[in-house]
Amino acid sequence: GSTTVSGTGLGEGSLTFSSLNTEVATVSGSTVQSVKVGTATIKATKAADSNYIAGEATTTLTVVAGTFSVEAEDQEFTYTGSAQKATYSTTVSVDSVVFTLNGTRYDANDAYNATSAKGEVLSVSNANSFTNAGVYTLKIVASAANYNDAEATITIIVKKATPVLSGVSATGIKYGQTLAASTISGTAKLGSITVAGAFTFNTVSTAPSATGNHAYTFTPSDLTNYVTNGGQVSVALSKTALTLVSVNASAIS
Repeated sequence: GSTTVSGTGLGEGSLTFSSLNTEVATVSGSTVQSVKVGTATIKATKAADSNYIAGEATTTLTVVAGTFSVEAEDQEFTYTGSAQKATYSTTVSVDSVVFTLNGTRYDANDAYNATSAKGEVLSVSNANSFTNAGVYTLKIVASAANYNDAEATITIIVKKATPVLSGVSATGIKYGQTLAASTISGTAKLGSITVAGAFTFNTVSTAPSATGNHAYTFTPSDLTNYVTNGGQVSVALSKTALTLVSVNASAIS
C-alpha cells in the first residue's frame, strides 16, 4: 500500500524525503510505497537557506501484513461408483499466491496447472478423491508474502445414486394366494454397474381378486451409496381348482 509523508521546518529551504530502508518502503516525492512487511526509517531533509543551515529528521514507518480473501463455493456430486475430484477456482487478487487444500500445497508449478499471478484464474483439483456418498470438507489456505493467510472451507456433498430398474416382472399366483407367493425379478444398474439388492411387494399380504399391477420396491444392498427405487408390476391371477372334500348322497329306491 501507499501513504503520504509531510513535515515542517523553518526557513525557505526545500523539504525532501527519502527511505533508509528501500527494501521495506520507497519514497517518491511525498508518497511512501510499501515493498514488504518490516520497519523503515523515513528521513526528512531541510535544505539550507540564507538564514538557516540544513537540517534533517527521521521517523519510523512500520509496514504491517496486508489482508486478502478467497471465496469458495460448495460442490455437489452424485455417486458414480468411481472416484471424483473437486475443483476449486478463484481469481487471484495478489501476486505469488500458494494454495493449500487439506494440507497439500499447490502453486504455479504443480501438476494441476495452477496459476498464481494477480488477475489470473487459479484452478486446482483436490488430490483427495471422493467416492462414497457423504459430506466432506476441504480447507483452503491461501498464502502470499506480506499478507496474512486467507482461509475458506468448501463443503463437498456426494449424493446417493438412484439405480435404474429394467426388465421387472413377477410370477403369477392363484386365486386366494397373497402377493407373498409371487416372485419379482429384474435388473438394477448404475451405468454399467449392476446394483445388488432385493425386489419386494409393498403389500405382501394383499390377496388380489384379479390380474393387475401392484407396487414394488427395490432395496439396494448398499444403502450407503444408493437410494431405493420402485414402480408397478403386473401379477397374473389364475383360477384355483375347486376341491370337493366330501359328498353326501341320500338312498333312493
